[in-house]
Amino acid sequence: MKTRAAKLGAVTSLAPWIVLILVVAAAVNLFGPVRNWRRLSREIVADRQRLDDVQVLYPLYAELAALDQPAQWPGLQPPEPRRLPETEVTAIPERFLQMAAACRLELDAVSPRVVNAAAARHLDVELKGSGPYAQLQPFLMALARMPELERIRKLDVRREALQERFAVMAQLVLE
Repeated sequence: MKTRAAKLGAVTSLAPWIVLILVVAAAVNLFGPVRNWRRLSREIVADRQRLDDVQVLYPLYAELAALDQPAQWPGLQPPEPRRLPETEVTAIPERFLQMAAACRLELDAVSPRVVNAAAARHLDVELKGSGPYAQLQPFLMALARMPELERIRKLDVRREALQERFAVMAQLVLE
């Protein structure tokens, strides 16, 4: 009888340890899936934010993609092209600042850079700024009306907080 009671006592004293080991093993096996679930939840929130941004900016993108030639732009009479005299290069930042102010946009940076290509000389002007989405179209139209503009090389618009941030790379023809 004593041996049976001793064996039973040994088993009952080991039972909490066995249960603890099983709980720890289950927790270790759940750690990976829980970590993946949390990561996927964060990615879903970020993707929903990006989707909201795309839905807001898509109409502008679709309109700009459809109007790839200035002749197709409604209400825009293309100006007679002219080359920018070198004496006016230093006034270009102020000219872009005035255009942005007239369209109620704020330019953070205007960076002109002269590029000597094999065929012609260009003035690449990088514009970075912010403002309401509705005011971006008048600014782009004013930019397209510049007789010195050869092309808009880059247009990047993204939403941050309550307004859009934009970056434009304009290429002007120099004399």
